[in-house]
Amino acid sequence: MRFIKKHYSYILFFFFLCFINYFLIYADFSYDTIWEYGMSHAFVLGQLPYKDFTLVTTPLFIILFSIGLFIKDNLFVFLLESIISYMIMYYFLDKLIGKNKSIFILFLCLFLFKSFIASYNSLCLVFIVILMYLEKNNNNDYLIGLLLGLLILTKHTIGLSIMLCTFIGIRNISRISKRLIGVSIPLLLFLIYLLITNSLFQFIDLTILGLFDFKNSNTLLISYVFVLSLLLLLITIIFMFKNKKEILFYYVLGSFAFIIPIFDLNHFTFLFSIFIIPIIYIYNEKIDFKLGPYILVIVLTILNLGVRLDSYSNLYINPFNHFDMTIINRDYDRIHSNIISEMKKYDNMIIISDSGSFYSIILDKKLDYFTIPHRGNYGYNGLDKMKKRFNKLEDTYIFLDKGFYDIIVHDTKNGFDTGIAKSQFDTELYEYIINNSKFVSSVEGFDIYYKE
Repeated sequence: MRFIKKHYSYILFFFFLCFINYFLIYADFSYDTIWEYGMSHAFVLGQLPYKDFTLVTTPLFIILFSIGLFIKDNLFVFLLESIISYMIMYYFLDKLIGKNKSIFILFLCLFLFKSFIASYNSLCLVFIVILMYLEKNNNNDYLIGLLLGLLILTKHTIGLSIMLCTFIGIRNISRISKRLIGVSIPLLLFLIYLLITNSLFQFIDLTILGLFDFKNSNTLLISYVFVLSLLLLLITIIFMFKNKKEILFYYVLGSFAFIIPIFDLNHFTFLFSIFIIPIIYIYNEKIDFKLGPYILVIVLTILNLGVRLDSYSNLYINPFNHFDMTIINRDYDRIHSNIISEMKKYDNMIIISDSGSFYSIILDKKLDYFTIPHRGNYGYNGLDKMKKRFNKLEDTYIFLDKGFYDIIVHDTKNGFDTGIAKSQFDTELYEYIINNSKFVSSVEGFDIYYKE
């Protein structure tokens, strides 16, 4: 009883995270998480990122979150690992801003709880909060450098941006040198891994050279998010001038890498949440909202449940292996079952669909460069490379997501501002495959083609 009284906020936050992850979000599948889980699942199967399947960022997230999967390879375990990482973040938030951590949690809940989706962005957020705590409570530059190195290995663009901004913030050669030593340890180990696995070239191509293809293909500019981002940048700069020695604002400045080149609410939520931390830290003693933020979180949760209420009327536990603790719509289950039954008829097969990872996991099929068919995900001049990969295929059946493709074409043609229309699905690769293979049959929105 004494333990519960002392740690009640941690216990409540844990159950809140479980509710958010297992009901509010995953009753309505997030394919970002399925893609990430698929890569961790592939790592458990012995596949290597860059060499065996595409990955456009550094791999710490999928490697770290594969640990639990060696015990039980299931989405439930994968999400539990994400919850644990957020509990660690909550601990450091408590040490950094105390009772007002509830305000930060409130900001995380904005924009349909997007920040709670398990991804490399969420792990970046965890590392950034820990780093902010260390900056204010620990002067060990070697340790901070080590954490910066792990942040770079989680998402290199964000990690490098924050590292450079904080170096500008401390403006001390001796401290910067110590941090660089700390940074170099995980980066050197990663370099050794790339050399041993003979995947250094693929890493450079997919994560560095491929950025040119990715930026040109996937720049997404939602006008009001862009305006909000500029406003946030202006406010950050003003606070930096008024608090010239406050290092936390340099973390905010570096965190603008979250939203470049994709200015959408999902990425903006992470930036916005990080922005609020130094504000709370500076005015911590003057802020006393008590139960206000908690009440607003409850209200947001109820409103979100109300918005999605119709989708909950036809739900049950997903029976598929690796997803058997996931809530799914019964109609989708029927469709998935028919597609999977058809896929099981073919040994040599590739899938061109945003849900390719989902089906590959269920079938225990190894991932490949076709599994996530997104523009800019294949390295520099990637589309030509994928065409060459396809031309090398022999005696292969291709499941093409015609339903998804048709929606993209329809919405784009009619100028509809939808998430599907703005998706990264590579319609050019889809069309190239159709023009260079033979139609076989259809099943539940998928067309099946054969490449001799």
